[in-house]
Amino acid sequence: IEIDCLKLIRRFLEVDNPPIQQIVDVIPLLSRWLSGGDEYKMEAASSLKSILARGTEEHRKLVIDAGVIPNFSRLLQSSKDCIVKVVVLALVDILTKGVAHATDGKKEHIEAMVEAGGISRLVNLLDSSDSVCIESSLRLLAFAAEDHTQRSIDAGVLPHLLRIMMLPDQTNIILANCSVLLRKILEVENTPIQQVIDANFVPRLVEIVKTTEVDIIQTNLAHVCICLVGGSTSEQIDLLVKEEGFLAMLVGLQDSPVVTISERATSCLEGIANDRSTYQVESSDS
Repeated sequence: IEIDCLKLIRRFLEVDNPPIQQIVDVIPLLSRWLSGGDEYKMEAASSLKSILARGTEEHRKLVIDAGVIPNFSRLLQSSKDCIVKVVVLALVDILTKGVAHATDGKKEHIEAMVEAGGISRLVNLLDSSDSVCIESSLRLLAFAAEDHTQRSIDAGVLPHLLRIMMLPDQTNIILANCSVLLRKILEVENTPIQQVIDANFVPRLVEIVKTTEVDIIQTNLAHVCICLVGGSTSEQIDLLVKEEGFLAMLVGLQDSPVVTISERATSCLEGIANDRSTYQVESSDS
């Protein structure tokens, strides 16, 4: 009887003008059913996602107050792809609506996801064969990176980012979120520069900066280039500037309309020049 009731509730919420107000008393039960069997989890998660997407702000608050964020976060490791897809999209819905206001509530939602082990599970989802799961996971990790960059690094996000960005024909949404994450990672102490160099990522980085027309991608990756130089040893700088187009790109960044990028690029070039009295570029760039 319970599973039939859950299916009916889900179907009621899928019609035009769903009767959400008549269902609100069941929201705490739906949240608890997220800990049931797989069929219960799927039906309850689908209904809660519909309320989040189609309900009022008051309805959304009732769903969040019922403790769905940690429950959704735990379900990110479900063996059922259909459940994972529903809960990751529901988490994106919770964190993106009202995101422009950067409210304390949003920070609380991120903390709830992080404390439930969400970051490591989101990083694991970057190996998914489902593009929706990958894109949604990147968005959530980008939101969490504001305060939890080190947790993402510890969870092994960097190799995933480099692999994803090196794939041809990636969407701008994926590249934008990757660029946010990569910039955050390279701005921490003990920047993992050697890992970036060893992955042979620099040529792809130069290519994206040169070809993209999306401001957020170009801005973030310009900062990535500057962070690479700023945190490198002399040996690592040698490797970077020998990459085809890297030094020329850094020179070009001095003309960036973003003042911080222009100033930092000039400072990086001065640092390179001061690091040695003679220097010869081993590429076709002069």
